[in-house]
Amino acid sequence: MKAEIKIIAGREAGQVFSVGEGDTLTIGRSLDNQISILDEKSSRCHCKVEHTGDAILLIDLNSLNGTYLNGRSIARRHLTHGDRFKVGSSHFEILFEGKSAPIRGLMLLLLPLTLSFKVLRVIPAILGSQFVTRLMPFAVAASVILAAWSVGVTWMAGKSTVTVHSNPVSAMVFIDGEYAGQTPVEGIELERGMHLVKVQKHGYEIFKETVDLGMKAHEVNATLPPLPTGNIEVASKPAGAEVYLDGEFQGKTPRTLNNLEMGEHVLRLVLFEHLSIQEKITVSSPELTKQSYEMKEEMVQFYEDHLSREPNDASALSDLAHLHILALRFDQAIESLESAYLAVNEGKDTSDYSRRLDQEVQKAYRVDHYDYGDYNDIARLRTMLEELLERVVERFPTQENQKNLVGFYQQAGRADKITALYAKLYEKYPNVWDNAKNYGSSLLNAGNYTEAKQVFDKARRNSGHWEVHYYYGVACLEANPTSATAKEEAKESLEKALRGCTEPRDRTKVEAQIKRAERRN
Repeated sequence: MKAEIKIIAGREAGQVFSVGEGDTLTIGRSLDNQISILDEKSSRCHCKVEHTGDAILLIDLNSLNGTYLNGRSIARRHLTHGDRFKVGSSHFEILFEGKSAPIRGLMLLLLPLTLSFKVLRVIPAILGSQFVTRLMPFAVAASVILAAWSVGVTWMAGKSTVTVHSNPVSAMVFIDGEYAGQTPVEGIELERGMHLVKVQKHGYEIFKETVDLGMKAHEVNATLPPLPTGNIEVASKPAGAEVYLDGEFQGKTPRTLNNLEMGEHVLRLVLFEHLSIQEKITVSSPELTKQSYEMKEEMVQFYEDHLSREPNDASALSDLAHLHILALRFDQAIESLESAYLAVNEGKDTSDYSRRLDQEVQKAYRVDHYDYGDYNDIARLRTMLEELLERVVERFPTQENQKNLVGFYQQAGRADKITALYAKLYEKYPNVWDNAKNYGSSLLNAGNYTEAKQVFDKARRNSGHWEVHYYYGVACLEANPTSATAKEEAKESLEKALRGCTEPRDRTKVEAQIKRAERRN
């Protein structure tokens, strides 16, 4: 069974489309449809006609304005020969192959007379002309009576008008499912009988009334109570994200969305160089609801995805920390840097990045390569970086790690912190000369000469390095500047140092201290 679909009203009126078994024809505004119509009231993909072999179906595809079959809104219906359906403002008719077009309008009124004359033409051949002559007046009278009855029925089922008003105005009017305009709507001509009038406006309850339309005009007055609404305050970090609610632009964050209908809505946030956020939100109360979102940078997501595959890439961890610092997410930055130091010091780094890692941390501490906040932000991050390196030095007390931490303390003018650091390392590893040297030197710089002398005295028993004698001699001079015994002890230790050093620069330094001891009274 084949059929044809003809556009009988609309901009494409006159076009005809064939529907064979197994065919599916979509109808809508998009050029991708098999039947594309230039109709503003049509959805992009509005409905479809599906030939299953046993039947032909008309199926609405969740269109905005609905699909109407013979004046009634439908979701899915079988089509029969001569059915008419409406898509937007366009009208269609379906005709099955082998069947004549249905009789409509004036031809329906003339049908009784036509049939009568056809019958009268056949009867003479059957009953003879004399009989027909006698019967003719009665047949003509019957035909006239039948035609008059048909006209009377048609008149009784004629048309009347409906006027629709609403409070508030500019509400949409639908009659029997078909859009009829916005209120006030005057003098809509309808067939007499029962009709459903629906009036609706965004933000208001839907009004429905069944109208029994007779010979007199009818007026519908619709009062639309406002629907309960709620308010949502939308904020984002960083601010300035574009806010879309149910696909409509509402402004930029922070933004308060007022008078929202109760129920579910789709909220979308868009910010340059950040990942968009889209989620369903539910308005369930008239009270103000606050929604806050953290917008993730696209590059942050890039590094996180990379690190999920290469967790020991110190380079990526450092770059990720840099992005977190710029966004003032210091906790996440410290976490990334600590993972980077762990990978480097355990020899697991896959990027050979240890030297640059120290450089990046120093840049963040000095704030000489990029800005990331005000004075309070800088002070807070510096403290967190110091605590990070203290943990690193505690676990991996290498000279490089110590040097980085001491550099922080020196820049901050924290001699006490330097001394405390070296004291802790000296206490843990007292027989390591570098620890004794650093701790004793810091005591000398802090003016704690007696304690410094004790540290270097203990160290010279475990090491023959020339520097231990040098520092012990200096400590003797500073601890007892007026003692002749201390002077001789210092001179003796310095002379040992001079015999042990070979570099000209080192010898010059030692000789200067010997002359200083000789000048003491």
